[in-house]
Amino acid sequence: MKIYKDLIINGTTEALAKFEESLSGEIPNYWKFLGNDKNMPNYLKIIYSGDRFPIAGLSIYKSESQFEIVNIIPLTQNQLSYDEYNGILKLFYNDFFNKQKQSELSVLFNENDELYEKDILKDETIASLKAFSDCANKSTGSIHPLDRKRWFDFICLAYRNGDYRELSETYLECFLVEDYGWSQEWALKLASEYHFGIGLLKHWEN
Repeated sequence: MKIYKDLIINGTTEALAKFEESLSGEIPNYWKFLGNDKNMPNYLKIIYSGDRFPIAGLSIYKSESQFEIVNIIPLTQNQLSYDEYNGILKLFYNDFFNKQKQSELSVLFNENDELYEKDILKDETIASLKAFSDCANKSTGSIHPLDRKRWFDFICLAYRNGDYRELSETYLECFLVEDYGWSQEWALKLASEYHFGIGLLKHWEN
């Protein structure tokens, strides 16, 4: 499935402060740094206004040791496609984080915009999710007792195998829609059940 890329910037407080200063310096004219968000001081705002992608605003969450681009929001249309979102992020990475410019920072940038179950789930967990999805009534989700048992089996396996650490609620929702043919509505409900189930298992273990 297609995924949104991530960009995380690690460094000392001094190095990150220096990077923040550079955003208001000599940068390509299709970027405009707006500084701290007035309502959320831990967020920086920067606008992309070039002609390669839709005009959009980037939100950068900052802490003492890390900055992370947490969202890119279109300003002239309702939604960005995966390619548009990832293209803007890649352009930001290329413009600001080559080794010559930011040698004091450690930048984690996921180049891959495709994610497959086998990349983050063990075979046993995949088989369990497939068994549930193949047998379940896709208009009733996990309501039927037999479907609920298979669904619980999957959640417990995802927890026991540690796959829950990589399988986010959002990723599961996308897998259910794109790989297993669930409706968006039911995929969202099941992903919420999964999130609750994993949280309950964590609480029980602790």
